[in-house]
Amino acid sequence: MGQFQSAEVCTTPACIQAASHILENLAPNWKDMDPCTDFDKMVCHGFNQLHDSDKEVNGVFLQNAHKNRLLREILSKPYDQATKVQPYVLSRRDNVDEHNFDMVHRTYAACMDSDAIKKAGVKPLLDTLVKFNEYWPIEMDFADDLFDEEDDKAGLEAVATALAKLNIRTWNGSPDNKESFLGNCFPDPTDPKTQRFTLYWPDLSFKGLANEYADPKETAKLEKKISGAFRAVFPVDLDDKTAARLAKDIVAFEIAILASGSPTAAANSSAVAGLHSRADPTQDPQTVLSMSQLASLAPMLGLDAFVQALVPEGHTPETVVVRAPHMWPGIEKVIKQQRKVVVQSWLLWKIIMELGSKVESHELKDLELGGEAGSNEYTTCVDHVDSALRWLLGHYFVKAAYSDSTRSTATKLAVNIREEMKVHVDKLSWMGEETRKRTIKKLDNMKINIGYPEHSPDSRSPDDLAAYYSGLNITDSFFDNAIEGMRYQVVTDSRFLSEPTSQSRWFPSYTHLTNAAYSSFTNSFFIPAGISLAPLFHVDLPEWALYGALGSIIGHEITHSLDSNGRKRDENALETNWWDEKSLAEYAERERCFVDQYSKYELVGPDGKKYPGNGNVTVGENISDAGGLAVAYDAWVKERKSMPDVWDQGLPGLGDFTHEQLFFIMFGNAWCDSRSPQERVDRLLKGGVHAPDVHRLMGGAANSRAFREAFKCPVKEPECELF
Repeated sequence: MGQFQSAEVCTTPACIQAASHILENLAPNWKDMDPCTDFDKMVCHGFNQLHDSDKEVNGVFLQNAHKNRLLREILSKPYDQATKVQPYVLSRRDNVDEHNFDMVHRTYAACMDSDAIKKAGVKPLLDTLVKFNEYWPIEMDFADDLFDEEDDKAGLEAVATALAKLNIRTWNGSPDNKESFLGNCFPDPTDPKTQRFTLYWPDLSFKGLANEYADPKETAKLEKKISGAFRAVFPVDLDDKTAARLAKDIVAFEIAILASGSPTAAANSSAVAGLHSRADPTQDPQTVLSMSQLASLAPMLGLDAFVQALVPEGHTPETVVVRAPHMWPGIEKVIKQQRKVVVQSWLLWKIIMELGSKVESHELKDLELGGEAGSNEYTTCVDHVDSALRWLLGHYFVKAAYSDSTRSTATKLAVNIREEMKVHVDKLSWMGEETRKRTIKKLDNMKINIGYPEHSPDSRSPDDLAAYYSGLNITDSFFDNAIEGMRYQVVTDSRFLSEPTSQSRWFPSYTHLTNAAYSSFTNSFFIPAGISLAPLFHVDLPEWALYGALGSIIGHEITHSLDSNGRKRDENALETNWWDEKSLAEYAERERCFVDQYSKYELVGPDGKKYPGNGNVTVGENISDAGGLAVAYDAWVKERKSMPDVWDQGLPGLGDFTHEQLFFIMFGNAWCDSRSPQERVDRLLKGGVHAPDVHRLMGGAANSRAFREAFKCPVKEPECELF
């Protein structure tokens, strides 16, 4: 930290870089601005000028770009040269480590081999479509025959299962629209110490229950994309008219799948009602079923056989967690009402969506389905290696850019901020005594995971990593490596079914991720090495900078344990009604403040139209922003009091600000955003759980008493406050 120099102003390289970052982001006329009303404009004006608006850039994204450049330096050199270029990356000759490095290097090189990719063209994708079409062949005349359970059940089951084994999701959609690396293995909601296969709703083109299906413009774009893709690559010949009809029917099919989850559809399902203790199954977001119950949920789909095919050989699950179980009988009915060729083509469309970016095709490129693999940029290939060899890539990232002192500093921040949250909870007058005690116990039980995993696999051990990836076959083919990586991801994820739940399992995060995460399933949070990079974090920075940037992110993740969803799980991560009624009512009243506040915030589109935020959707993140900032600030204040005054350093060129003000400026720099007005509106309309970055800055300032005191705002009371 900055205390390595006994001077009023820190002048280490890290401090100079951080000061430069803050100064270049500040508005030139910041002295004439009122931070109480224009904090976002004051701290982010320069950021918007410096970075391209056609790229989705914010403060955290810059860390991601920095990380990718570091990984490129490692991946673009062979083992010996990498040792010379980065002597601290590979400090000793080790046959196992050399073999591991060869895997990541070969995977990266195959991705960057534009000549080989262009020569292969679209053929690898076409060959894959032909292969899967053999499981359940499409008739050349594209007949209007409806799906027939007796004739077509086996074909549907074969294709859906084979795709799922390649992590091309069919019946097992990604949980809550998150990235597929989360897998299918989660703690049982009724017994968090046990891991279960978790079956989510089907994976759709818009990746889940997205509101794009209600927008005619978006569905028209999707139809055009599907029909164009089928004309570019399809296992049998078809004309424009047939492709267009298939595309239209596939979109209608997906809309019908979503409609099967409506309360009306569920209420008419006696099959589901019998599996629930309550009359209305729509009130249960998930349930635990035996394999026989799963089979009877939608018999035609063979969900029990589907699950069995995705678990390790010799392991038969006794029970399965099923999300939105009321949907499945309706989905089965929807399939029976479809033309067979529509269901077949829908499955092939899923292959194109997942693998179109792995081939060279001008037609697919024009449809924004990838198709430009022959001109891969290094960032694309870093992501490709990450998909196939995530933990190996993280191993070399740690060696290159993450020191023991960085990890210990981040750990100290996390411990101090968690302790401060306990202090905040203990002072809550509106929370009942028993609920307060159990909330503090939940914080005590919370597992802090910093930097990288030490189990399953141990990211530090070349031997453990080699064993983890021993079944993965890497070649010189970019396309084959992509499929192999997807296949092996399913294999590695399923291993956890035979293990007890661990708070140290990094399933919602990974080593070089430039983000943090909290898992309500295990009551644990993760601060990866990837988010601990300059200019937002460095061990040589003053304490106010560490707590203002990374500290507020840590506080955010800790607060997730008590946000609208996190609070539903008790100190043992069991989802149950453990809050007393008075505390719940008090919580709901304060929660409503956040909903109303962020619903009033607006974005102005390029057309001048105002677009309001959706406080109901973003409330959990907004509560976590406010709570995280509050506890990080108070933890820093305590840390500051315990340190010698000489350690409380400033940064060059920032003497006009107090350290209290700089704490919040450092926080603000993490969420500066250079996206164009249209990009911001588009992201807002997609309905994500995060408010626009500019609203996060506005809300952070408005909901912080310490901010208002630091900048001498006329009103000191926070607009909304829970913790």
